Amino acid sequence: MRLWWCESRGRGIARHDGIEAQLRRRPPVLRSSRVIEIEYLPGIACCYVQEVGQARRDMQTGEAA
Repeated sequence: MRLWWCESRGRGIARHDGIEAQLRRRPPVLRSSRVIEIEYLPGIACCYVQEVGQARRDMQTGEAA
C-alpha cells in the first residue's frame, strides 16, 4: 500500500494490491484536511505529512492508523 500526494506538484500515487493509479487531483481522503504533502507506506518506510504553514514531520501513530 502507498499513498503519496504533493499539492505543489499537483500529482501523486495511490497503490494497493499491485494496482497503481496516478493522481492528478487531491485524493478524496485529504479533501477536508490541511495536508499539502503526504507519504504513507505502512510497514515499509517512514511515513510523513506536511500541513499548510508547517514543516514536514513524521506521521504520528494515530494519524497512520
